[in-house]
Amino acid sequence: MFATAAEAQLDWFALTDHDTLAGWQGLRDAQTHGVRLIRGIELSTVWSGVGIHVVGLNVDVDDETLKAGVARQQQARAVRAERITEVLQRTGFTLELRAIEKLTEGIPGRPHFAEYLVKTGQVANRNLVFKRHLGAGKAGDIKTGWASLDEVVAWIQSAGGIATLAHPSRYKLSRTKLRRLVDAFAQSGGGALEVISGRQPDDVTKHLAQLSTTCGLLASCGSDFHGPDAAWARLGMPLNLPRACEPIWTAWQ
Repeated sequence: MFATAAEAQLDWFALTDHDTLAGWQGLRDAQTHGVRLIRGIELSTVWSGVGIHVVGLNVDVDDETLKAGVARQQQARAVRAERITEVLQRTGFTLELRAIEKLTEGIPGRPHFAEYLVKTGQVANRNLVFKRHLGAGKAGDIKTGWASLDEVVAWIQSAGGIATLAHPSRYKLSRTKLRRLVDAFAQSGGGALEVISGRQPDDVTKHLAQLSTTCGLLASCGSDFHGPDAAWARLGMPLNLPRACEPIWTAWQ
């Protein structure tokens, strides 16, 4: 992955796995091919009934408060995985949680369930699984058990990182409700807004840039790379923040 990032001529590479720091184990002396590593994590939470993701960037992965929070999130993910399994089984799919767990070294998330259903020929493709069963608002989109927004932001702050509201445009909120979310996030101690997340329309980028400046938040951008098969979220894709934004990396340069 680091070699691919270097080939894409990246200066910065942030690894932000969902609700786990396990990806950083053994990477302290990794060959990064000249790319600067930003240690991070993506934490799940709920705000006003909506599932929200908060990215912690430049965190101390040995911080005890953050590690305790991650342990709590892992417990929530384990319960969530069981519930997703039950939901999909009631829908008529054939699967067992143990079979899904073989696709990951940790506790499976929704992408692993989707991968299993595609591999076993029960659904044509991953996008279809999310569209019908696992995406926002669908039966498999289990939100219960997560720590609060204030808590996950506090964990990131304890670890010396900057809490960043991830992919704001994907929550399918009205502009009024999105502004309420951003305000609540800023009030909780959040420090940045992800203005660009993978390929997105220019008007979305413009709106999020305005939100970041209006609310006094730094601006981040990233490919949202999850694998090589997603051309809309590839490493090295153009990510040009609008000039009015203050980039998050200015905080640690």
